[in-house]
Amino acid sequence: MKALLAISIFCSLITGCYDSNLSQDSKEIEVQVSVDNGAQIFNVQFSVHFSQTIPDSLKWDFGDGYHAQGNTLQHMYASPGLYLASLEYSEQGQTIREEIKVHIPGDNNQLHIGAQQPFTIDSDHNDPNLPFSRNDHTPQIIDTPVTLSGFLIEKNICQGGRLCQQGDLIDSYRFKLDYSDEITLQIINGSLDIELTRDDKSLVTYHPQQTSSLTLPAQSLGSGQYQLSLSLGKAQTTARYLLSINKTVPGEHSNYQPGKLIVTWQDQAQPELVDLNDKRLAQLPQGNLIKARDLFSRRDNVRNVSLNYYRQASNVSSQTTSWQWPLTLQKINNLWQPLKTRGQSPGENITVAVLDTGIFSQHPNLQGLPRHSGYDFVSDPVNGGDGDGWDDNPEDPGDSLASFHGTHITGIIAAQPAKPGSATPWVQGLAWAVEIMPLRVLGLNGGTSFDMIQALRYAAGLDNQSGRLPDKPADIINLSLGGSQFSAAEQATLDAVIASGAIVVAAAGNQSRSQVNFPAGYQHVIAVGALTQQGEAASYGNHGPYLDLMAPGGQCLDVSCSQGIYGLGAQATLFTPEYQASWHNLAGTSMASAHVSALLAILRSGLPALDSLELQALLSQHSINSNTNGIGFSLMTGWGSLDTEKMMNLLDTSSLDHGQVWSDHEDIFLNKDESRSLTLTFRGPHPIHELNLDYEASYLEVSMNKDTLEIRARRTLDQPQTLILSSIEGHHLVINVHGKNTQPPSPALQHLYLTLSDETYDGPMRRAAKQGSDWQAYVPTLTTGQTIQASSDLDYDGVYCEPGEFCAVTELDKHPTGEVKLWGKLLSH
Repeated sequence: MKALLAISIFCSLITGCYDSNLSQDSKEIEVQVSVDNGAQIFNVQFSVHFSQTIPDSLKWDFGDGYHAQGNTLQHMYASPGLYLASLEYSEQGQTIREEIKVHIPGDNNQLHIGAQQPFTIDSDHNDPNLPFSRNDHTPQIIDTPVTLSGFLIEKNICQGGRLCQQGDLIDSYRFKLDYSDEITLQIINGSLDIELTRDDKSLVTYHPQQTSSLTLPAQSLGSGQYQLSLSLGKAQTTARYLLSINKTVPGEHSNYQPGKLIVTWQDQAQPELVDLNDKRLAQLPQGNLIKARDLFSRRDNVRNVSLNYYRQASNVSSQTTSWQWPLTLQKINNLWQPLKTRGQSPGENITVAVLDTGIFSQHPNLQGLPRHSGYDFVSDPVNGGDGDGWDDNPEDPGDSLASFHGTHITGIIAAQPAKPGSATPWVQGLAWAVEIMPLRVLGLNGGTSFDMIQALRYAAGLDNQSGRLPDKPADIINLSLGGSQFSAAEQATLDAVIASGAIVVAAAGNQSRSQVNFPAGYQHVIAVGALTQQGEAASYGNHGPYLDLMAPGGQCLDVSCSQGIYGLGAQATLFTPEYQASWHNLAGTSMASAHVSALLAILRSGLPALDSLELQALLSQHSINSNTNGIGFSLMTGWGSLDTEKMMNLLDTSSLDHGQVWSDHEDIFLNKDESRSLTLTFRGPHPIHELNLDYEASYLEVSMNKDTLEIRARRTLDQPQTLILSSIEGHHLVINVHGKNTQPPSPALQHLYLTLSDETYDGPMRRAAKQGSDWQAYVPTLTTGQTIQASSDLDYDGVYCEPGEFCAVTELDKHPTGEVKLWGKLLSH
């Protein structure tokens, strides 16, 4: 059935609305809506009639991300809904904008698509549907903090877009830095020539043909105006990158002597230990030694300035057993021995959640291992093999192969050291001082996404359908499991888990494919491939662009799997039907994942503020890892293997050695009198005695109850407000509060490309229109299981949700009523 609705809107310029010198011309805007719900056709005709002179430029915004020019136009909407269209024209040099509400009747769902963090884009991108401005020679001005997606392309190599004929070989940006600002440039593909200069044109740094990520720490920069020029590398046709400028937080309790600096003066060869109260150090900040060092190092009479770090004596001895070749391959004594001399144990104060088949807790090699918050998340009582569903008993009753896979994984991570004089073939875990959170998600014949999702949320201390929370959230989550299918629900869950501060490690898979399994393939999950006893990539391991690290996984070339990973298990015999502890060999990327989880637990133990984003930056800079033959990233081996010597050096020098607090959102948007609740996650070895909140009370009202932070905007936020949480234990969190309807100062996306999983058309016919700080779109009535995806397309290649693009994806787990909210972000890989 067709319904025809004609709306005539007669508008006259009212004195006082615009400049009084404007003419009093009348105009008529007519909107005709033609609807055929059966055929899903929603046509609208727009026309405007002026009684006198017709303006030269009539620009229509249809409110769904599409624009056009002319005085009479027809536009087809993709779905029913209430759209805020507008007409813009110029009269006597002044721009006039008229708004028209267009209502198309019919069943629909309204989508709101928001960005988890503010971002902007390279102003000379390739998408013809976005505002465009060249930044080759006139720098694009960007405000910090910022995350920016950029794109460079050679001319005459693309099929469509703004840049196909002329290309874009240079991007330049101008910005102001504070002392604590840090520049991170992640090169997604291609190579770049990178040049950073100060406002006086003096060169700060130059990196030609850079193919891996680059970080310029705050200590090497200083405050002032800077210009960054990025040029397309030689023999490259395209390059994509993410530019981030954010504040770094130095650790308050680092391993150095307080109140003193080691100074080498220009006229002296020997360094001098100088007290911060020395008159030669006048006008330096007394409460921040790191900032004092940075400021003082820029004085003309100073050659260099250092902190007075504490050092410890160490000795060398072997604790490894001959049958544990992975310990030797990874040179674990580079970590164990220095920790021992300091009275520390590997992985202490860290919780590792093992999501697997459960645990055989009676194994003598696990006696003395601290465990907490174990839970059985296998919901199917038949597959569970224990006669029930979810409960607080994570014991492994044995799967269909009696592999006791979860016990083997747990042993690699945390098997307890052998007692003196023991004749048993004991295994020692790499991080034997951790606490284990055993979570059973695999039954007799595997497990399900839903069970794993609930276990992930539980492990991170997030609300879940068990109705329970762990005693404390996991720092490291090991997933020695997977499959080849992508799940938007799993990705969304892992986004939340990783945002809470947990580091997630997963097995790449054992199918010899050029794509790692999921969950290893999700964003910010550390995907691990397997090495053989000879240190070579195992032939069975999956690989590809999402592979991150390699670790010992062994290989089974005989019945006893003699070149596998020796570890814990259980077995039954005809004479002893009850399972008894055993030791046996297994091989696979599951074992490799466990080795990485253990090493990262040791690293996190010394650097509680380390999270997934920091970790991936360290990997791309080769700060804690090494690859074969000194190469950077390889499709076969990722970023290489964790290097225990580099890890120990980082433990001695990093500023991440303090407690940390994470929030489910670090950027929020509020109207006047609007409130927002944030959930906080605290991590670190020490309890928090007092949490300080620093904010502008005239703009914000802030209260805190346990781990929930309530923020209310007292007034309209015409500029971003900063809320800083800190503690004497070193916890630190910055939350940026933005006005909800304020536009970002730098160019941002004006629309997104929207796709639904059950539509078969070639390319998206829907776009999401910018509405304040969010995007808005209408779609037909949604159903359970449907996947919604919204993406930018800055390179205009028709590929959505690829690295460098904004992406928001959700899979509906129930039938939605009313509006649906999607949160997205710029994808880094």
